[in-house]
Amino acid sequence: MPDMMSRELLDKLKAIAAELKEENDKRCHHIEIALDVDPAFGTTMSPSWLHRELVIDIVKTAARRVGVGFHAVGGSGAELSFSGDRRIDRFRLRSAQRAAHGRLVVIAGADSTLGSSDTGGSTMLEDVMWVFGWTVAEHHAILDVFVARVVGKTEGNPGQLVLVDEHRLIRPASAREIVVREDPLPIFGSEDGGGEGTMPDGRPLDASP
Repeated sequence: MPDMMSRELLDKLKAIAAELKEENDKRCHHIEIALDVDPAFGTTMSPSWLHRELVIDIVKTAARRVGVGFHAVGGSGAELSFSGDRRIDRFRLRSAQRAAHGRLVVIAGADSTLGSSDTGGSTMLEDVMWVFGWTVAEHHAILDVFVARVVGKTEGNPGQLVLVDEHRLIRPASAREIVVREDPLPIFGSEDGGGEGTMPDGRPLDASP
């Protein structure tokens, strides 16, 4: 298992991922309904941003159910945490894309603490930083859910996280089960703001520590 993650923790993460997939399948259509009811919902918050808020809400509920910590970070961010065996594992919630050969792409703003040598965690416990991520397809359906350990980030604003030890938490949907969206989420946000990886005002989602 990744980076000697405990079986207890891995089982809890799988339970959270399973609930995320199930609840997202039930509720993600609410995003399109809201936009159809009143176009004002789409003026400052993109569908991708609204979907991210839905995912965070589902994960928060699931984490509390299985006994994993949930915390708001950096204003708009969120992370899971679990302490044990003289270390604390932290999982920042982030959406992702899969590039060529299945490589994960997760963006990180210049001010992001992800990938830095100092995450601001406890000095008594070893901090191990991960991403708890998901990829999406058409109509905000979730393709897969994974965790991957963060070991750095590339230069640039935004840059990309350097990830290792990926572990998929649910069985990825096959091409027959789901149709990949024709307008994939932009890796580096959109020019008019509010794209994946950006705040409604155009700032990177993880622009704050």
